[in-house]
Amino acid sequence: MSTTLVPCSNDDALLTTLYRAVGHEARWADVLRALAEYFGASVAMLRAADRRQCAHSYYLSYNLSDSVSRAYADYWWPHDPWTPAAFKSEDFRVRMTGRGSDLVSLRDLRQTRFYKEFLLRIPVEHLLLSVMTDKNSDESLGSPPAILSLLRAPDMADFSDAEVEHLCRLTPHIQRAFKLHWQWRSNQVQLSVFQRSLDGLDFGVIFFDATGRILRLNTSAKEMIVDTDYRQFFTSLPQVVPAGGMLDGLVQKTAAGEGGPLTLCGFKNRLLAFALPIAHVEETTVNSKLARSAVMLMLVDQQKQPGAAVDFMVRSFKLSPAEAKILPLLFDSRTPTEMADILGLKISTIRSQLSSVYAKTGTTRQQELILLLGSAPPVRTPSSSDLPKKMRIPVV
Repeated sequence: MSTTLVPCSNDDALLTTLYRAVGHEARWADVLRALAEYFGASVAMLRAADRRQCAHSYYLSYNLSDSVSRAYADYWWPHDPWTPAAFKSEDFRVRMTGRGSDLVSLRDLRQTRFYKEFLLRIPVEHLLLSVMTDKNSDESLGSPPAILSLLRAPDMADFSDAEVEHLCRLTPHIQRAFKLHWQWRSNQVQLSVFQRSLDGLDFGVIFFDATGRILRLNTSAKEMIVDTDYRQFFTSLPQVVPAGGMLDGLVQKTAAGEGGPLTLCGFKNRLLAFALPIAHVEETTVNSKLARSAVMLMLVDQQKQPGAAVDFMVRSFKLSPAEAKILPLLFDSRTPTEMADILGLKISTIRSQLSSVYAKTGTTRQQELILLLGSAPPVRTPSSSDLPKKMRIPVV
């Protein structure tokens, strides 16, 4: 039984399906189906192994039952004679395209357990493969060696030279879409880890862009936003900062590069808001000469006094835990007598701690300390040239 290649005029539809799958995990099943139909294949697989070829970390298939797919991923792939032949080939590299019969003769293939006990269950016999990534490529993206496999039934003709050539022309597009999708997957994993780390903090963290729009916030910040005691400060969140309010003023000032602290007084409790500019500068308008920065805002409930937030704020000043406890009270304009009452310490102890804080920060009084914190240098975002080569993300 012979198969005729679909005319090249249908390339556009195939490429549209391909690139629409980037960033959409479920759509890669549509990609495999489209490729199988395009090349007249019975089965399609997109499989990837780890760097040592010891496990399959990414696996998709078309027209294979779940049980057969699991059998291949769990047991049969090390017995697949095509895979080691491809990896041993001197021609194995990104965009390599070829037939299974060029790697292992049909006669030799039919003698293997893999053929008798696995392939005939599907049943398939003829292979057309294309290498998406090889063992030396895409280290920065973390994508493993990956192979696209198109298979035909035993009663169908083997893939022709023309079909091999056609897949060779399409492979750069398939490879590019696969790399973009894998980068998206990696970014999603990194964002998930980053978000879980933020959610583990016992103080609120909000990231704003240069226009005051929220990019990301953690669980503690979400709880503070909906707290009735602080709702007046977060009316429009989590979309944007309420215009004209105290918090908006702090974010705007920080976006201009100043930063600083602010105490938000609720009906019962108080929040210490501490903002830092993040030195990824954005132009907010076309041809604007006003460079503005993204903003990181930390929200500390003074009643809870979370240790992680205090440690974060005082790290650059090398303050002791005891000295750190008086910082929120300083920002709240409390007098030494009030600090002593709140902390249950002698006034002499408070004065000694204040003197130590001023000495460590190079200030002499409360307002100077607040101004110093407000003019703290911005958090610098590393450029790609600062990163080790293995961490750099190349332009795709």
